[in-house]
Amino acid sequence: MKKSKKYVNVVVAVLYCTAIFSITGCGSAEHTDQQTDIEEMSVDLEVQQETPIAGTDDDAAKTQEAGQEQGEAADLNVNRKTAAEYEAEDRARRAALEERVKAADGISEEKAIEIAKRALEIDLGDRGKELELVIDEAYGWSSDLCVADWREIKEKGRGAIAYSVGFTNAKEGMEVDELLNYNCVVNAVDGSILEAYTIQGLGDNTVYYEH
Repeated sequence: MKKSKKYVNVVVAVLYCTAIFSITGCGSAEHTDQQTDIEEMSVDLEVQQETPIAGTDDDAAKTQEAGQEQGEAADLNVNRKTAAEYEAEDRARRAALEERVKAADGISEEKAIEIAKRALEIDLGDRGKELELVIDEAYGWSSDLCVADWREIKEKGRGAIAYSVGFTNAKEGMEVDELLNYNCVVNAVDGSILEAYTIQGLGDNTVYYEH
């Protein structure tokens, strides 16, 4: 039993590391909302699978089920985007925000990372030395450039363009409760820190830091 539990922890850690190194959005609230959407979708699918098909004739029921599956598959094919299309949208969105930062005479991503690293040292001290900068290997970005409009951001910073810079100690094979992630959201125009927080392990273990 002990061996099985550790195996589960390793699998969860690997999956979590994969999520960390794929920067998909700014702000802790957005990630929470995405998790809620996934859970609700899972419940909906379970309900659909448990709902019996009306009618007593087996052949008619099978025909109806096959028709429904074909219709659902057709809908998915119509709405499905390719990986290249998603990437093009992401790059276009990033380029548009970079132009706005440039027009406002804002700071570079490199400068934002320097600011985030200093905040990491202040907030975590020696604990921060084990954390490494999160890099999106698919795009080569070291931050997520976005509009800071989620609910945790203070009113004075809400709506500002910001670099969300992440650091983590995640590695394959580690125990889930050993995971430590630090995120620092830096105003892309004036370099002020809009938000800084750590997440330990899994679940609601978020600690915010004042700057």
